[in-house]
Amino acid sequence: MTYPPVHDRQPRVPAVVAGAAGLMLAGAVFTAAWIASRALHATHQPAGPYSMPAWFGLAYLSVLGVVGCGPWLWMAWKTLAGRGWARYVSLVLLGVYYVAFIPALIRSPGSLGIVAAVGAELLVGYAAIVLQWLPASSRFFRAARQARGG
Repeated sequence: MTYPPVHDRQPRVPAVVAGAAGLMLAGAVFTAAWIASRALHATHQPAGPYSMPAWFGLAYLSVLGVVGCGPWLWMAWKTLAGRGWARYVSLVLLGVYYVAFIPALIRSPGSLGIVAAVGAELLVGYAAIVLQWLPASSRFFRAARQARGG
């Protein structure tokens, strides 16, 4: 029986990659804070013919939390694991996020809170993408792929 060759250990994570993952975690925190603010806002709405039951609001916000924070956390995890494809997926997800929130920015141009929240998340995401594409990051992803045998 033959076994695949033993490769070197996973390379050490450089500071720029750790910084990118940290920014992604900050993005998840921004998203969670925005969702929490929506939850607080929803609980202070007067009851009316279109108000939703509390359980439905909680379920909706839970799904929104998974959908909003999940990609940030997943990309941070895979970036630290040295998966080069995480750079591409992060870029696509940031683009989708940007396109998805353009209508929110157009609908509420005077809402400084929405503009600040979306702007902060976009800046955090953009900074994480830039860090993921620096030469030190590219070397790390290449070395990690080689250590996995790819």
